[in-house]
Amino acid sequence: MSAALDFAAYDVAEAEFEYEDLPPRLLALREKIRDSSYLDNAINRIASVISRNMVDNPDELHLNAKEGLN
Repeated sequence: MSAALDFAAYDVAEAEFEYEDLPPRLLALREKIRDSSYLDNAINRIASVISRNMVDNPDELHLNAKEGLN
């Protein structure tokens, strides 16, 4: 399953917004997030960084298995 959003729901909002006023960097990022493979890879990279930080810094996890996630 792709993590990409369904941008068809945003057609009305897009029609009301002037994209020419956005900086080129934001326009480029906007196009990238429309690509489901780019978005999937970005989510995987974020998950990898979080997982690595959890393994490298277990003392920062303030979770106790006996207490659950509360």
